[in-house]
Formats: sequence, C-alpha cells, structure tokens
Amino acid sequence: MSAAIRIHTGVWTNWSHGAVRGWTLTLEQQYGTYLANFLAVYVSFAGGAFWRLISFIIHRRRAAKPSEAHGLLHYQIQVLFRNSGTGVVGAATAFASLGLRQKGALSSLLGCLIFAGLAMTTALSFAAASLFTSAVTRVPGNTTIILGPACGGYNLTGTILSGTLPQVTQKTLADTYDAATYVRQCYQQNATGVSCGTYVQQKLPYTTNDSAICPFSAGMCIPNDKSAFSMDSGYLNSHYDLGINAVPGDRILYRKVSTCAPIYASDFGVIGNDSTLGETAYVYAGNVGTLTNYTFKYPKASALLQLGYGLR
Repeated sequence: MSAAIRIHTGVWTNWSHGAVRGWTLTLEQQYGTYLANFLAVYVSFAGGAFWRLISFIIHRRRAAKPSEAHGLLHYQIQVLFRNSGTGVVGAATAFASLGLRQKGALSSLLGCLIFAGLAMTTALSFAAASLFTSAVTRVPGNTTIILGPACGGYNLTGTILSGTLPQVTQKTLADTYDAATYVRQCYQQNATGVSCGTYVQQKLPYTTNDSAICPFSAGMCIPNDKSAFSMDSGYLNSHYDLGINAVPGDRILYRKVSTCAPIYASDFGVIGNDSTLGETAYVYAGNVGTLTNYTFKYPKASALLQLGYGLR
C-alpha cells in the first residue's frame, strides 16, 4: 500500500452496524474538531430551549381560570415558570429557595422541590449529552474507508536494468521486515502496540498441523509421507476479518491452506545462467502458467541485493 494513504471523507455506511446505525460521516481532523465543539455548544443551547418549552407547557397547564382562586405560592411558581429565560440552573435554585421558605407547609415544600428536581434533571441530562458529543469522533484508522487506487502491486514497464529492479527489491525487503515486525508485536496475547490497530482484526486465526500428508508424490518428502507442516486459516469473512466494507450479499469467504516440507529435490534443481540476472538456481517441479517451463528461480545476486523471500 502506498505510504500516502488516502482516506474517504464524507458520508458512507459502515455495514458492520447496518444501514441505519452504520451511517457515518468522516471528516478531516480539523473539521472534526470544529464539528465536536459545535455539537457541544448546540446541545447546551438546546437544553435551555427545551427548558423554556417545558416551562411554557407547565405554565399554560397551571394557568388559573378567572373564576378560580389560588394561594400566593401558586402565583409565585407561575412567575418562576414565566421567567424561564433565567436558565434551567437558575430555575432549579429559585424553586428550591421558594420551597425552603414555606415554613410548616410540607406539601408546599414538596411541590417546589418537584419542580426544582425537574429543572435540575433537565440541566444534568443536557450537560451529560454535551459531554457525550465527543463520541462522534473516532480514533483514526478504526472506522474509516481507505480508498483502493493506492493499493496493488507494481506494474513493471521498461527494462529491468533501468533501475526498476533495485526499487522492487527494496520494497520487497521492506514488506518482509514490516510483516515480521507486525507479527512480533501484534501476534501476542494482550498486545498493545500502536501498529496493532491498523487492521480490522489484530490477527487472523489459523491452525497448524505438523503431521500433514506430503503434498508431493509418495517418497519425496523428508523423512516420510506424513511429516509435512500445514497451516490453515479456516474460512475468513471478507468483511469482518479482511475489512472489506460490503453488504452481506457481497461478502465472500476466503480460505488459505499452506503446506510445506523438505523434499529430495536433487533431481529437480539445476544451476543455470540467466542473461540478465547471472547465475541462477532453477527448480523444475511443474510449469507455472504458460510463460515459463520452470516452477521457480532464484538468482544468486538476490542474496547480494538482500531480496526478501516469497512463498508460493
């Protein structure tokens, strides 16, 4: 993957959570900070507006008809609801203070404290909501879409001697080192390395079998036909294991089984000379496609170039 990773910004659906809960907006870090701050201020403003709405409804419900008569406390409470613009915390304090002044009238005290509790509950609820607005942000790389054009292999054009080969070998070696480092850091119990959060799954499951059947003809494996070593990934889900975001109908199951064993290979290996790469070891164990009549070749110069190894 290219070092300059391209991340999709805008609206997309995280199908791990479905079409509704998975609706996601990804922004650049600067704009994400602006959005989080705006939401915190907006929620605080909404809390004040909500209290004014509640005050208006209660005030209207408690409004006395011309033929009705109420005590002084009733009208004092109505005034407090009418003056809801003082703020929800101020209203809670005013109701509590009014109740405490009602000496010897327990019902009046409880009535005021109920309204004080309603105001304080509103204040605390929206204060908590303001704090939780920070949940709209996510740690980079955990819930983002990495765009595909930066992925893939090299498309070799021109002659290898023009300088392309050293670049390819350097990348292959760097990929080998990166993979080995990742395994050491992240394929451990309770690994907490920074790079261990790069992929959707920290590590992929696999099982091993050190008594696998020899994948070649009988008598070729060393020391016997049941001494090969096999690694099986099992069925991996392209969405949950490989991180390819897709609806359930577009997901695939992938399985990788690799078996290796030392063999009596003297009859298959030949040391030859490549016109470009020099002295080269060739292994003739069956054609690979239609381009060559050998299975694998390894130039002696690869060791000098520190070329990383590859498995087939």
